[in-house]
Amino acid sequence: MSAPYKIQQPLACSGFPELKARNLNGLELKIPNDLDNNRATVLVVALKRNHMPMVESWLPHLERMVREIPGTHFYELPTMPAMLAPVRGIIDNEIVQQHVGVKKITTEHTFTVYTDQSAFMKSARIASADTIHIFLLDRQGQVAYRATGEWTEQKGNVLRESILAID
Repeated sequence: MSAPYKIQQPLACSGFPELKARNLNGLELKIPNDLDNNRATVLVVALKRNHMPMVESWLPHLERMVREIPGTHFYELPTMPAMLAPVRGIIDNEIVQQHVGVKKITTEHTFTVYTDQSAFMKSARIASADTIHIFLLDRQGQVAYRATGEWTEQKGNVLRESILAID
């Protein structure tokens, strides 16, 4: 039996905080400012190493949504303490190795973030590092939908409806 969850709706004027990130191919971005999104961007934020199974529960469904809903993108954001930045290459390689069979998707869509996790959690209004956090951003970087934890059909349906509601 999976743990209960709450679908969280955005707070007024709740923009996603700016983060510097680099994907596993070396492309650097400022998120959300540099995101190329015509409609919507889904961010899957993981704050702990053991979150990988929860992240992977979302990936096939997000890949399908991106194919089916034009202008939709998704990114996985493993978010680590800034003090680990000097060993970024080792950590990034480990992430690739954990995603057996999905390396192309992983290297293009996984943007590692090395930051002050406490400050990030506060600015993103993340109450707990014990689960993953899903953010749907609109064109302006505003949070249009939030969820936590593993993918479920209900969460997926609400996410799809939320994406389609974005003009």
